[in-house]
Amino acid sequence: MTKIFFIGILFVSVNLSGSTKCFLCDHVQYPYACETVTTCGPDEICFIQEVVTQTGNVAFNSGCMPNTRCTNASVTYVGKRSGHSVRDSYDDITACTECCQGDYCNMKGCNAPEIPTDQRGLYCFACDNGNPENCTNVNMCQKGELCFLYTSVGKTYKSQCQTQALCDLLSHGLSKICDPVCCKTDFCNDQCRHA
Repeated sequence: MTKIFFIGILFVSVNLSGSTKCFLCDHVQYPYACETVTTCGPDEICFIQEVVTQTGNVAFNSGCMPNTRCTNASVTYVGKRSGHSVRDSYDDITACTECCQGDYCNMKGCNAPEIPTDQRGLYCFACDNGNPENCTNVNMCQKGELCFLYTSVGKTYKSQCQTQALCDLLSHGLSKICDPVCCKTDFCNDQCRHA
């Protein structure tokens, strides 16, 4: 019985650690303007979709889609889409749907370019409480800012963009439920480093 229980835990751990993280938005002007992320299910990958609204505006939707709907690198669908999304719409005309594999790969696609990393700030998680690993809000920081994660009074986790100077200053004066994190790569402020 113990062996079966251990195998079950190992199986669940493997599935969770292999989950893809994708941007999740409806009707944003550009894919990189999305400020929400989600974790896909075990049989899902990221998608980006370009649509033309009833008013004639071009907009982008993103989220997770079942692998079975993404057999080609680039596919086009018309009508209602499935997968995680903020809302479904029958009113939009779908111009393009592309699927991709890898965390946050749907910040570009359908002929919408990604902003080069030397022309933008970092993508950082931006949440005020709860487990930092469950944060689904992201911001594109100003150039030169770092991603920051710390615990405030009352054991609340906060993640945000921060300047190097303030990051250094706040790192020394905060409650240390976990060590404050100042980091310099996209999406790096989702893990608490315990003191």
